[in-house]
Amino acid sequence: MEDKTLTREELYKLVWSVPMRDLAKRYGISDVALAKRCRRMNIPVPGRGYWARKQTGYRTDHPPPLPAWKNPLKPDITFSMKEKTPRPKTAEKDDEEVQRLILFEEDPANKVVVREILHNPHLLVVKTQKAMKEIKPDIRNGLIEARYKEILELRVGPGNISRALKIMDALIKAFEKRGWRISLRKKDRWWTTIVSILEEEVAFVLWESYERYEPVLTEAQKRDKEKYPWRYDTASYRPTGKLSFRIRDDYSVKQSEAWADTHKKKIEERMNTFIMALIRMAFRQKIERIERQKREIERQAEMKLQQEQERKRWEEQLRLEKLDKEVAAWNKAQLIRGYVESVKKAAEEQGGNLSPDSGLSKWIAWAYEIAEQVDPSCRKALEFLRSLEET
Repeated sequence: MEDKTLTREELYKLVWSVPMRDLAKRYGISDVALAKRCRRMNIPVPGRGYWARKQTGYRTDHPPPLPAWKNPLKPDITFSMKEKTPRPKTAEKDDEEVQRLILFEEDPANKVVVREILHNPHLLVVKTQKAMKEIKPDIRNGLIEARYKEILELRVGPGNISRALKIMDALIKAFEKRGWRISLRKKDRWWTTIVSILEEEVAFVLWESYERYEPVLTEAQKRDKEKYPWRYDTASYRPTGKLSFRIRDDYSVKQSEAWADTHKKKIEERMNTFIMALIRMAFRQKIERIERQKREIERQAEMKLQQEQERKRWEEQLRLEKLDKEVAAWNKAQLIRGYVESVKKAAEEQGGNLSPDSGLSKWIAWAYEIAEQVDPSCRKALEFLRSLEET
């Protein structure tokens, strides 16, 4: 949609003919943002209660005149705002599989019902029920933390064990009905509950909150506290009876009132809402995993490129070092030949014996052989000729 441009005078007329909130919605901004723009342009706006008085028929003051614009560079300032455009769809809403799963949970026919009596419980629930009878409540908060054994992860008070087991039984059976696998996995020191959705593993826990309270002291304890107050500084906590689901990820534990007991609804009535949260978390994990894989592929490609560049640089360095050595050897061979020629010339000038059997001739022949051995250009030429013969 094209930009809507308003002159300062046009905006002044609009803010005195349409409530600020309605006008802001028309152009896709907040009323606060619109009020700020009016202040920057020195446009007077209606005060608090102006539109309420006008709608009820009370007399209202006439709009104050529009002050003159004192900016010499822009005597006729325009005010530009874009019309409101629809928000782009999120990747989650664009995914057909996620939408299908969400619509399934929103259908009342698929509502997860928690039974009042634990009937024919799931094997994991039976195992958890047996184990929790042997676990003592934590002295810090009164909760039974069933995370150090290979059972469902529950953190509830003794009074909520039965209720928690019924909730988990209904949830697990709902998972299996939807074709999702439920499993237990040990991470660090404790076990956590995992459900596989969209080929992603999502960890969750059923949690009971706890609260601080002041314990009731006997008369003897009160007198003791007056003498030794530091003995009673330790805070006391107890379970509240309120349950909530929490979703774990690699970095935190996520919670929401939408998956918890409130004064209006119990968690038993929010089972499908929690399942939808698990679906969204699974989709988010899937997107993050794909992004991680993409970044890893890019990292590996970059590393491979760097290694190839390093290998070429190293090979080039070795070739340069070899060339330096060959040049030094070639210079040495040239010096030997020059020296031998100089000795030979001096011997000829002095009438020395240069017959093949003479000692000087043998030395000269030997020196030339040494020069040939030292000179790398001779070997290079020979290697080049051989390569041509092979091709």
